[in-house]
Amino acid sequence: MRKLLYACYHLLILLVVGAGVFLSAEVLHAQSLAELVSALPEGTIPFLDREARESLLSCSSMGKKISITPSGAPNGFVVPASASSDQGSLKANSVHAFGQLVPLEIIHCTEFYLSFRTGEVIHAFAALPYGNRKILCYIVTIENPFAHSEIMFFDQVGEAMPETDFFPSNVAELLLPPSTPPRDRAELSSLARRLTLSPEDFSLTLSLIPESASSLEAQGHWREILRPTPIRLEWKRRRFRLR
Repeated sequence: MRKLLYACYHLLILLVVGAGVFLSAEVLHAQSLAELVSALPEGTIPFLDREARESLLSCSSMGKKISITPSGAPNGFVVPASASSDQGSLKANSVHAFGQLVPLEIIHCTEFYLSFRTGEVIHAFAALPYGNRKILCYIVTIENPFAHSEIMFFDQVGEAMPETDFFPSNVAELLLPPSTPPRDRAELSSLARRLTLSPEDFSLTLSLIPESASSLEAQGHWREILRPTPIRLEWKRRRFRLR
C-alpha cells in the first residue's frame, strides 16, 4: 500500500511539473505589440525597416522625442522626429522614403494598438488575443482616389496567416438586401472595401465603396443598393464575428 501511495505521489509530481512546463511554454508565446511589429518580414512596410519600426514603437509607447533612420535613407541620414505626449498621441514625425521626406503622424496609440498616417495612407496595428498568445492584425488604408483597405494577419514569428481564418470571405454580402440578384452578388468583390479597427475593443467595421466601381452608372447603381451602415464585427474566440 505504501509503495502504491509513493508511486502515485511521484506521478502527481510529474503531472504538476509537466503542466507547469506546458503553461510556461504557452506564456513564452505571448508577445507585445512592439515585438509583433518588429517580427514583420522586411518590406511589409516598404519605408520602415526593423530598426525604424522598433524606434517608432519606442517613441509611441514612451512619448519621447526620437530620431528614425528608415530603410532606403542615405548613410548617416537621420530624420528628426518631434513628439508630444498630449493625450497619448504623437504628431509631426517624419520618415525618409523613396528619396523624399514623408510626414508621419501618430493617430492613436495604446499598449496593444498603434495607428499612424503617411500622406494619404493610414496604417493600423493591433495585438489581438489568440488563446494564450497574441497575433498581429495589420490594416493599411489608401484614401485617394477612394478608400481601399487591405488586412493582413501575422503570427508571433512574422509568418502571414490566411485572412479567411479570421472572418468569412462572403461577409460583405450582408451589405446587400436579400432581393439582390446573383449577378450583383457575383460582382460585389470588385468593389473596394474600407476596414476600420477600433483601438478600444478591437471591433472591426467593414463598408464597400461605390466610387470604386468602373463607371459612373455602376457607381450610382451600387449607391442605391448598398446598405449605408457598415457591418460591425467583434474579435471573439480567435476570429472576427458578427455582433
